[in-house]
Amino acid sequence: MSFKMNSTTMHFDIHDLLELSILDVEGYLEPDERDAFEQAFASASPAIQAQVRREQTRWSTTKPDMTDVEAPAHLRARVLAMFRE
Repeated sequence: MSFKMNSTTMHFDIHDLLELSILDVEGYLEPDERDAFEQAFASASPAIQAQVRREQTRWSTTKPDMTDVEAPAHLRARVLAMFRE
């Protein structure tokens, strides 16, 4: 799958969707990133959608408390760069 985001094509597979779903649950996606995730999610099969939603539910109920942890600014850009071509 590929989607336009900030003039950059992004490709999503099941692993990308699962990783981004956690960032979505945590509220860490920017609006354009969330839109790209939602488009990819909507294009996924019902089985993959169900798997992503189960993972989001699992994470939201069992996640570690990370509220006091601040990642370095370069880390976010590095992680998101993995999804860009």
